[in-house]
Amino acid sequence: NTILTSYSQSGVETLATINLASGKLTNLDRNHTTYSSLRTEGDKVCFIAQSPTEFPAVYAGNVSAEKLVCSSSTSTVTKGSYSVASPVTFSTGPAGNNEEAHGFFYSPTHASLKGPENELPPL
Repeated sequence: NTILTSYSQSGVETLATINLASGKLTNLDRNHTTYSSLRTEGDKVCFIAQSPTEFPAVYAGNVSAEKLVCSSSTSTVTKGSYSVASPVTFSTGPAGNNEEAHGFFYSPTHASLKGPENELPPL
């Protein structure tokens, strides 16, 4: 009597369950930022998930303890050699219209590359 779902809020996806009797939405605390191909059978779940630091992978198990089944890549990327996005929200349109847009900010990051002293990165 529970639905497994994912939803997007402010540009970030969250995995969650919905209790059909109460209508209560419960977010599942996961480190992934994108979910697809959600499947359930009884209390078993299976889905594909990924994040800025993990390649797409298949996860299966039950809702509280799914495990990695298969990753789309065995490659690893050295931490510090890439930028992880931070969600940002900003106002759009004329003042007072309360419209917002969502995006991601990628700060310049690379462990072994440095720009000239006292100089801002190029835009």
